[in-house]
Amino acid sequence: MSGSTSSVKKRHENGGLFRRLLIPMLALVIAAGIVGAIWNGRSRAVEFRERTLVTMRGNAELIVRLKLPLSERLMENFSTAMGRPLGVVGPRMQSAFSKDWSADDRSWALNLERDGEGWDRSDDTELLIMPIVGTNQYLVALNRGVSWFSWRDASSWWFFGVVSLLGVVFAFVLARRLVVPLRELAQRAPAMDYAEMPNAMTERRDELGTLARALRDARSRMVEERDRRKQSERLAMLGQIATGLAHEIRNPAAAILAQAEVLKANGTTEAEMILEEAEEVLALVNQWMFIARPEPPQMRPMSLAKCVRELCGQLAAQAKFHQVELDVEVTDPLEVYGDTRRIQQVIRNLINNGLAAMPSGGRLSIRGSEVDGHVVLTVDDEGSGFSDSALAHLGEPFYSEKEGGMGLGLALVKGVIEAHGGSVRVENLPKGGARVEIVLNTEPK
Repeated sequence: MSGSTSSVKKRHENGGLFRRLLIPMLALVIAAGIVGAIWNGRSRAVEFRERTLVTMRGNAELIVRLKLPLSERLMENFSTAMGRPLGVVGPRMQSAFSKDWSADDRSWALNLERDGEGWDRSDDTELLIMPIVGTNQYLVALNRGVSWFSWRDASSWWFFGVVSLLGVVFAFVLARRLVVPLRELAQRAPAMDYAEMPNAMTERRDELGTLARALRDARSRMVEERDRRKQSERLAMLGQIATGLAHEIRNPAAAILAQAEVLKANGTTEAEMILEEAEEVLALVNQWMFIARPEPPQMRPMSLAKCVRELCGQLAAQAKFHQVELDVEVTDPLEVYGDTRRIQQVIRNLINNGLAAMPSGGRLSIRGSEVDGHVVLTVDDEGSGFSDSALAHLGEPFYSEKEGGMGLGLALVKGVIEAHGGSVRVENLPKGGARVEIVLNTEPK
């Protein structure tokens, strides 16, 4: 039973709108066909009447010109020639009719008020009147079976059939042109999350195009909301992981740093490397914490040049291992207003990204200068540059084209710099490689 109900429901869904559009259109077409047939019959009746009056006018002129006697025989001859009953009426009941006039028709003609050329109608019969010039008499003729639409008239049926057929074809085509796009929209609506709306529908200039564009915009908003929700879920998960790891990692890392300081004081050569690696681990934890739970930066004056040189010194061994030359050119002191710890995270990420972009070695150029009241820092590498997709997803967490990458480096850079009221610009260099440019304020905003 449920299967039968589902089948009926499906048939209604597939053809309901088409039938609701087609049936009224067909009714309208049939009504238009009937009206058209009536109009055609009326036009033919008027045309037939006018032709009859022209013929009667010619007969009246012929009677005057030839001075023909107005007799029943003459009326019979004219009637035979015209194919309809003809007669003559005048004052004092002077009249003559052809044989096919009935008594009622004769009485109608004799009693009709006559005032020049004209016609009168009773049911389906017309009485046509034409004055004979120079006399007080009138020619009269009968048009029987006059009807604006006759079911026995082949021409009426032909006109009605042609109009109805063309109307049915037009109604069918119009209904399909409306229903087929709507059906396609209905079929695509459940898959809007995955399928783009075809251009052929969104570029239409009618209401269906407006509907398609509205659905396309709704899809875009839905996809954006879905992506934001996924990103929020990932950040929430990262926050939980980072919070747990922060406690588990910071305590051992702090102990390692303390022991490394002791070893460094005793002159152990490996102590410096241990310090750098422990600080790298803490920086990674801090990076996770910032992405998952960003906090307002602690703003104070700082020297960007000093920060760059210290980090380049810490990462010199790592750069040498990657066969990368660090080319640093920053003017002192490059005072900016910012959070030292966060700015260090930014510069560390930019240098690490540059090293990772040149697995076969190369030169990493770092330039810093003050321009128009702002400090501009650029980091250029000689790697393969950014792909179009990477440029489009700049700063988006968890988007990475590097194998094993988490996609947090540039996300942190963008988030930190924008939190400082600055800006980040990324581009590919014409000679090859990529450039990341950050702009920071020299004064609080």
